[in-house]
Amino acid sequence: MNATAQQLLDAHVAYTLNQLTGNKLSVTVASETSLIYHWVIQQNLGELLPKDRVKAAAERLVQEASVSDATKAYFESLGQAVLDYVAKEDIEIDDLISKNTWDRIVEKVVEQREFRNEFIHRLTTNRFYGEMLSEILYNSIKSFMQETNPLGGNSSKSGGLFSVGKGLLGAALSGMEDTIDKNVKKFLSDNINKTLRDSEKIIQSRLTDENIRRGAGKLWDKLDDINFKELAAKAKKYTSSGKDTTSDLIAAVALEVRNAKAFKQISDVIFDHFYNTYGNQPLKVIFDNLHITEEKVIRESVAAAEDIVGRLHSTGFLEARVREHLSGFYSSTEVENILG
Repeated sequence: MNATAQQLLDAHVAYTLNQLTGNKLSVTVASETSLIYHWVIQQNLGELLPKDRVKAAAERLVQEASVSDATKAYFESLGQAVLDYVAKEDIEIDDLISKNTWDRIVEKVVEQREFRNEFIHRLTTNRFYGEMLSEILYNSIKSFMQETNPLGGNSSKSGGLFSVGKGLLGAALSGMEDTIDKNVKKFLSDNINKTLRDSEKIIQSRLTDENIRRGAGKLWDKLDDINFKELAAKAKKYTSSGKDTTSDLIAAVALEVRNAKAFKQISDVIFDHFYNTYGNQPLKVIFDNLHITEEKVIRESVAAAEDIVGRLHSTGFLEARVREHLSGFYSSTEVENILG
């Protein structure tokens, strides 16, 4: 590089750094951001970011994602830090959500009458629910037979039906309990459908609109009395116990879900729906829907640039990169031929 080219390089570097320093940095970033913003909002999403390309990139990122031990350890410590904070502060439910918002949520639940009835029906006709209910009834009957005095009086003093029977008849009734067990279980099994139908009616009669509102009001009062400090202390104990940490389990679930066929299908539905809605529209439509204005973009860009570019400049990194980038041009044959 000859002397003239070197002088031009030094001047060019100085000019560029000057545009990225002090007040001029804000002006430069704001001006360029505004120009880019106005260009971007006129572009169609599908043309600027084709769906297939975005989908392929997302799939690669998901499949290549992994969770290191250091990352899991960090999130474990983060969770503990949050619990430590909660354990020290006087946090109440209305610090998280207002009573007005709670009431709106309750009203939304009340409106879902058809869904509520469908859920109750599915619950009460579920095999597990039937087995659970049968077991509860069976144990209740058995407990009554064992602990209650059939002649009245204090059961703890008189003993249960089995105790009285064995006392009266001795060994002759030694197999009676097993027989009653079998008969009770058979009776419940034969009549569980009616029990379930009755259960469904009972639950529906309890979950009226007014009862839901009343119950939600009582629940709010209970939540208002919650000692978050105590809960946080218990949570710290439970999350740190067991062979698997919480982060281990979350990582295992996330890595397993990403390979699931259903996850891929749901992701495709989301991508397709988004591009079917916005793919042929200018990005301005999306920006407007998200309330992303030019003023907001410029404000955040300038704020970020002042921090990041300012640090790059103060450490000398920015000047080194600008000089290296421009040196190639001023050292080129074309420039040498021009300068002679």
